[in-house]
Amino acid sequence: MSNAPNPSPQPSVQTEIERLHAQCISVILATTDAGGDAQASYAPYAFLHGCYYIFISALAAHTQHILNNPNVGLLIIEDESSARNVYARARLSYETHASIIERDSAECHNALTALRERAGSTMDVLSQLGDFVMVRLAPHKGSLVLGFGKAYALDGQAPDHAVPMDEAYLKNHR
Repeated sequence: MSNAPNPSPQPSVQTEIERLHAQCISVILATTDAGGDAQASYAPYAFLHGCYYIFISALAAHTQHILNNPNVGLLIIEDESSARNVYARARLSYETHASIIERDSAECHNALTALRERAGSTMDVLSQLGDFVMVRLAPHKGSLVLGFGKAYALDGQAPDHAVPMDEAYLKNHR
């Protein structure tokens, strides 16, 4: 029997995703217009049942992009001020498929409630505005980066099946 101390276990991928969800109220969105030009924007989000929900104005360019092309990139990234190294910020990114959720549905009501809990009472005002729409972003593949040499490929619907992105992974996925 060894008297050597056991190294502390590495946090699980799921734990790290939950930590990012708790720390970051907004998600960065990557959308494209009809001509294929990219735009970055952001929105507060709620995470429910494996999907991200955003409540956005139909007047915003990103909403029009989503209506015309439901393929949306999503990024949740550690704040620079809390990162040990700006080049190695923890970040979660997904390729997602966007769907508009009917306003009078239970799904929309649940997402609005979750958004109010995360982002505050501004949701009470926004939910009364007719130009806002609820969007579900269903992740299908992504990655989690926790620092240098700590990257994982994710299945959007089963993030607990993370695959380390090491040399063997890169060799087989080029």
